[in-house]
Amino acid sequence: LDAFLSIDKLRLEKRLSPDELVNWWAEQAPQLSDADKNTLLNWITHVIYKGKLSPKKIETLKESLKKGDIVTMKHGLAAWRDEMIAEATLEATIKTKHEDALKFANALKVRGMDVNEIAEITGLTIDEIIQL
Repeated sequence: LDAFLSIDKLRLEKRLSPDELVNWWAEQAPQLSDADKNTLLNWITHVIYKGKLSPKKIETLKESLKKGDIVTMKHGLAAWRDEMIAEATLEATIKTKHEDALKFANALKVRGMDVNEIAEITGLTIDEIIQL
């Protein structure tokens, strides 16, 4: 965790781009103790990837930490960035669709349509429609 916090502090203080951060990491990783590397690997595995890394990816990450392998780290960072963007986009889309369904349901409710029919049309729960 100390290793991660040091990296993030450096990124913020020096306003490093992702490529500059990876280059810095490649220089610093070989200097970390094995305990720091294991702590960082655990943090990446459980916090960033939420325990969803395959054993093969964990092993690849472990090897890149040992070697300070810039190519593997760049690929991993790019993949992580793409996953986070995709996840955020999906969450935003779901939220927008839900908000649109609430607006539509409210308009139908104002016009006097039955709550059960509104639920069937919009996919919202009856409780959500009653709270409008």
